[in-house]
Amino acid sequence: MEQTLKQLIFSSSFSAVYACLNEIAEDMRHDLEKVSLPLAPRAKKPEPIKPPPPEIIQFLEPEVPSNEIPPKTKKDIHQKAIQAKAAELKSKGISANSLLTKESMSEWIGAGKSYWSIAEETGASDAEVSAMAKLYGLQSTLSKIVAGKKSK
Repeated sequence: MEQTLKQLIFSSSFSAVYACLNEIAEDMRHDLEKVSLPLAPRAKKPEPIKPPPPEIIQFLEPEVPSNEIPPKTKKDIHQKAIQAKAAELKSKGISANSLLTKESMSEWIGAGKSYWSIAEETGASDAEVSAMAKLYGLQSTLSKIVAGKKSK
C-alpha cells in the first residue's frame, strides 16, 4: 500500500491525494453513522481534519525546474543535432568518421568533452565515438566514473 501511495503522490500531488483520502474518510464516516448496531455506542461526530500547512505540502511535492528538459526530449534534441551535423558534413563531402582521429579525440577528451558533445560536433553516433575512443585507448571522464562504479 505504501508503494501505491508513493506512486499516487508523485503522479499527481500530495495535496490531491490528501484531499481524496479526506473525501473517502468523510464518506465512510457518513455511511457508518447511518448504520446503527444494537448495543454499539454512538460515536461522537469527529472533528474535521485540518489540511497540512503549506510548508509541508511544498516540502513533499517534488519540484520540477522549468528550465530542465525531460530526458526523452534531451535525447531527441541530441539525435536531431547529430543528424543535422551529419547532413552538413555530407554536403561538404566530409565523412563523420574521418573527424574521429586519435589526435582530435585526445584533444576533445582532454578538454573534458563527453561522447555526446563529440558526437554532436562530428555528426557521428555516440556508439561510434565510444568505439573509436576505446580503439585509441581513450576514456572520457564520465565513462571513467561509470567504469569505476561498475567495478565495485
